[in-house]
Amino acid sequence: LVEDSYLKLCKHTFKKIREERETIIRYFYSTKKNFLVFLQRPDNKQTFVTSWVKNYNGVAEDMREDSEMKAELHQTSEDLQERLWDISDKKKIEAEEERQSIMTEQWLEDHIGLLTNHYIQLLQ
Repeated sequence: LVEDSYLKLCKHTFKKIREERETIIRYFYSTKKNFLVFLQRPDNKQTFVTSWVKNYNGVAEDMREDSEMKAELHQTSEDLQERLWDISDKKKIEAEEERQSIMTEQWLEDHIGLLTNHYIQLLQ
């Protein structure tokens, strides 16, 4: 009778441990997948590049040799570069903040606590 009760408790506890392990694996997978989607979200950099190329192509070829026009084209090129860097830097900061929020979640600690309780129950 005591053995049956002990075996039943062990089977139940092992089942809970397997379920918890499966839950943790699914959590890691979904977190990784969601973070990847977050990192790959579209931005408007291509819009700025396309606009710059359109403006550049709108300049007549003979005007491109003019020193003032060259200076203006170089300036617009540098402005575009700065704008693209700003967008990239903003996305990097957002990604770092998202990563930090994922790392500081208490979800994993809570589930490790549940696993610890299950193992303690086995030892008793």
